[in-house]
Amino acid sequence: MPLGTVGELILQYKYLVMVPLIPVAQPLVGMIAGLLARLGVMELWVVYVVLVSVALAGDVAWYWVGYHWGEKFVSRFGRFFAVTPAHVVSAKYIFHRYHAPILLVSKITNGFGLAIVTLFTAGLTKIPFGRYMLFNTVGELIWAATIVAIGYFFGEAYIRVNDMFGRATLTALFVVFVLAMIGFGVYARGRIERASHE
Repeated sequence: MPLGTVGELILQYKYLVMVPLIPVAQPLVGMIAGLLARLGVMELWVVYVVLVSVALAGDVAWYWVGYHWGEKFVSRFGRFFAVTPAHVVSAKYIFHRYHAPILLVSKITNGFGLAIVTLFTAGLTKIPFGRYMLFNTVGELIWAATIVAIGYFFGEAYIRVNDMFGRATLTALFVVFVLAMIGFGVYARGRIERASHE
């Protein structure tokens, strides 16, 4: 979804439009909402609460799907994703041994585009729900604060710059930064997927 479109939707409908956009483009929504909070269009604490709440609700949903249908999904469709029952056994061992760092790093880095896979796998491997939510909540609080702070920082810089050229430069830098984050996520996801198939 184009940066301008997301910004216009958030500007018009504020917090309501964030809810369906967060699962699709959380980093982008968080940064734009942080920027708008600094410009006085939105309340910073409401932005943060909505961002964290919607993301954690999604985490619960993916855990539930993995917990109840993970094994069936792998047995029926796993071959299309190069996932075998042996992979599930390995995933269970790794997750049960290292679920705390896996969940924290996945959340703090937004999973490098693999967050849904991580959340689904946590459910499939039957990680205790309380521990799952504890680590996801800690990671989400850090991640949401980071992306909102980035947008807030650009908003602060935008306010301090008085001339049009400076504001245009800041806007361009913000767009480049967002695109760089998206590009890095795509690159990292590709590397991780290639490594998992080797």
